[in-house]
Amino acid sequence: MGPSVGTGGAEPLRPGMLFAVPPPQLITVPALDPVELEAVRRIMDDAFEGDFDDDDWDHALGGLHVVVRDGDTVVAHAAVVERVL
Repeated sequence: MGPSVGTGGAEPLRPGMLFAVPPPQLITVPALDPVELEAVRRIMDDAFEGDFDDDDWDHALGGLHVVVRDGDTVVAHAAVVERVL
């Protein structure tokens, strides 16, 4: 097997893998520290190309979140926030 360079805690590289992906973590918003919350907000701002305002951010909070970290840096985010229609 090849080295696990820069894997941020991910499994070692296997033959045919281009890169290793750190494992996702299921969390709630209170489990994120302010630096991580800011990183998630930046990800959202980038993903929506600036069309993501404070109201959208408020709606994204709560529920369950999945983050992927590379070391201590949040590099991916997804959320499921329950709503009553």
